[in-house]
Amino acid sequence: MQRCHRRQPHCVRHLPERLHAPRRRLQRRERLDPSDGVESCNGIDDDCDLATDEGVLLTYYRDSDGDGFGALAMPTTACSAPRCYVVLGTDCADTNAALNPAAAERCDGVNNDCDATTDEGCMCTDGASMPCGTSSVGVCRRGTQACISGTWSACAGNVEPRYRPSPAMASTTTTATERVRRGADATCYADADGDAYGTGVPLTLCRNTARPTFGNCPVGYTGPRATATMETRWCVR
Repeated sequence: MQRCHRRQPHCVRHLPERLHAPRRRLQRRERLDPSDGVESCNGIDDDCDLATDEGVLLTYYRDSDGDGFGALAMPTTACSAPRCYVVLGTDCADTNAALNPAAAERCDGVNNDCDATTDEGCMCTDGASMPCGTSSVGVCRRGTQACISGTWSACAGNVEPRYRPSPAMASTTTTATERVRRGADATCYADADGDAYGTGVPLTLCRNTARPTFGNCPVGYTGPRATATMETRWCVR
């Protein structure tokens, strides 16, 4: 019986002598190339066109920080991933493993998840603070709010004015001292003309100790309330 031999590839038979591979290399090539003319990614010119692995190489990206995502600006091509190279080139900060498309967005002023948006869903940046409260007149004080996990905390350190019922509505057994918080509030009446006599509904406001003549009430208010006689006297020419 005649022994069959694999046909030598056409490109090897007709290439110049200087391009002929040694017989051992040719035999190895034939063992590794069962497709006979179809290029595959193996470091060999399978289709005899003087080019190796054309059209079949894969692209990988340098992953310097080891987070599984590479830098788009640092590609390479190979049949399999070289050391420190990965398939995905979507890392926005390849020197910081905490910043990558798989990271959770934090409210820290940094684009943690590489989506071109910073602190989405956050009301504020962690560590920031801002003043809060309604007044800084007299003993009233504004406080401070802190940003924690992207949300403003409750106002802390503020001293707010306290509004209390009119003395006429209060119990007859309740004294004026008991109706006004010691050292913080004062019972005041509107005093638009600044004559130290007020009118209208009493309000409990923050004390302004710099205005004892006006019952320690803030500007525009006074402690003593004008009587009907006083009101007539000041309103009639």
